[in-house]
Amino acid sequence: MVVVEQRSIASGASGRNGSCLTQLDGREMTVQRVRKRLPFVRSDITLLRGLNDELGRDIELQQFGSMDLASTEHESEELMNLVAIQKAGGDDATEFFSNEALRELSPALANHVLDSKFCRIDGSVNPMKLCWAFALAAFERYGTRFITQTKVERIIFRGGRAIGVRTNRGEIRARMWVINCTNAWSPEIEPKITIFPVINVVGVTEQVPPIPVVTWEYTYKGYYCYGTSQKNGSLILGGHPTFEPETVEGHFNESASFEDLKRFAGILCFLYPSLGCVSFLRIWAGTFAMTPDRLPYIGPMPGYEHYFVNTGYSNGMAYCIIGAKLTSEYILDSGNTSISIDMLRPDRFAGMKFELPKKCSYKLLEKYIGEWNL
Repeated sequence: MVVVEQRSIASGASGRNGSCLTQLDGREMTVQRVRKRLPFVRSDITLLRGLNDELGRDIELQQFGSMDLASTEHESEELMNLVAIQKAGGDDATEFFSNEALRELSPALANHVLDSKFCRIDGSVNPMKLCWAFALAAFERYGTRFITQTKVERIIFRGGRAIGVRTNRGEIRARMWVINCTNAWSPEIEPKITIFPVINVVGVTEQVPPIPVVTWEYTYKGYYCYGTSQKNGSLILGGHPTFEPETVEGHFNESASFEDLKRFAGILCFLYPSLGCVSFLRIWAGTFAMTPDRLPYIGPMPGYEHYFVNTGYSNGMAYCIIGAKLTSEYILDSGNTSISIDMLRPDRFAGMKFELPKKCSYKLLEKYIGEWNL
C-alpha cells in the first residue's frame, strides 16, 4: 500500500480539527436525518473504543459527554425539541439537562448558561495521536509506504480503470485500487462530486487544574463555537474565523489572526469565568468539507473500475473510523460491507445544482442544508 500526502501525515484536516467527538452535531436535525446518521456514528464510537488495544497506542479517547448549550429561553425550547427529534430517530444516549442538572454536570459554567442537550457517550480524541497511531501500525504491520510533500494532480485511467496517480513528482502506479481521500480538496481531482470547503480555527490553552469541562457547542453572539478538554489538561476552543472568507478559495487560507485569539479568550471567560487567567499556547486554522446532506461520500466512483472515493467529512471523529472500515471491507470482500453504503454513494447528487453565495460561512451552509432537506 502507498499513501500519498500533499504535505505530511496529519498536516491537513485530520490533524487540524478541534478533537471533539460529537456524534450528532448541529441543529438542522430531522427524524429522518438522525436515522440516517445513527448506524454510522454508533459503529464509529464502538470502533474508537477498541483502538487503543488494536493499535497498541493511546489515542486519548475520553467519553465524558457533550453539551449543546442554551443561554436564551428560545434556545432552550429549540434544544428540547431537538432532543425529542433525536429520541424519535432512535438516539437513546441524548437527553435534556435543565439548569440544575447542568450545574451538577459542569459547575464551572457561567450562570447565564441556562440548559443543555447532553449526549453521555460523546467526548474527545487526540487527532494527532489517532492519525499517527494508524500510520505507525500501517507501516509496522503491512509495510505501508508514505510519500509526503507530494501533490496528486490527477488520477490515471486506462480503458476506464484507475491504474495510478499523476503527482507533481511523477507517476505512481497502483496494483489494485486508487482511493481518493482528499476531503475538501477532492473536487480538484474529482469534479463530479459536490463538496463545500469550510475554514475552521482552533486554539489550545496551557494545562489547567482538573475541572468538569466536557465537550460543548455554543452560539456566542451569533457565532458558532465549540470546545473540549484534552487528556493532559489543556483546553481546546474552535470555531470559524472572525473575518469570513470572501470567496470559496479563501476557505483554504490557513492563516489565523489575533482577532481569532481574542474571540476565543472572550468565549472562554464568558462560559467559564474562573478560567479567565488561562493562557493560550497556540492557534491554527484548517479546512474541512461539507456535503449537501452532511454525510460523507463512501463508495466506488460510477463509470470507472478500481476507483474508490472516501471523502466529504465535516465531522471526522464521528465518521472517519467507520468510513475507513467500510472502505477496506468493500475492497477486501468483493463489495460487501457490514453497513450498507448505498446512501453514501459518490454520485447521489448527480445532476443536482447547489447554488451558494461566494461568501458562505458554516452557519449559512447549515441553513441551506436544512432547506435542502436531503
